[in-house]
Amino acid sequence: MWAFYGAGPVNGFGGAYQVGEKEGEIRSNGRIGQTFVGSTKAMMDFESNYFSALRSMYRFSIDRNLLTIGFGDGSKEMVFALIDLPQNQLFSVQPEGSNMQEVPK
Repeated sequence: MWAFYGAGPVNGFGGAYQVGEKEGEIRSNGRIGQTFVGSTKAMMDFESNYFSALRSMYRFSIDRNLLTIGFGDGSKEMVFALIDLPQNQLFSVQPEGSNMQEVPK
C-alpha cells in the first residue's frame, strides 16, 4: 500500500492505494481521512464528489506532465497537471462551471 494526501478546496485529506499487477491498475482502500472545515454547500458538494471519486479509482496513466485517474463506472476521469508556478502564486480549485482564480499567497 502507498499513501496519498493533499488539499481539497476546503479540507485536507489522505488515504491509501495499491497499484495492481496489470499495467495502469490502481485501487483505493476505500477510506479517506479528512479535516472537517466547513464552507459553502457548493464547495462541500464539490469536495464530497472529489473524495468519492478517489475512493472509487481503478486505473491511472501518466503522459508527460499529466496524471489521469479513472473512477466510478468507467466513464469518468480526473486529469491532474504538474505545472511550474512562481513561488508566490497559488491557484484555487473551484466547482464546475467557474474559472480558476489566482489566490495571492
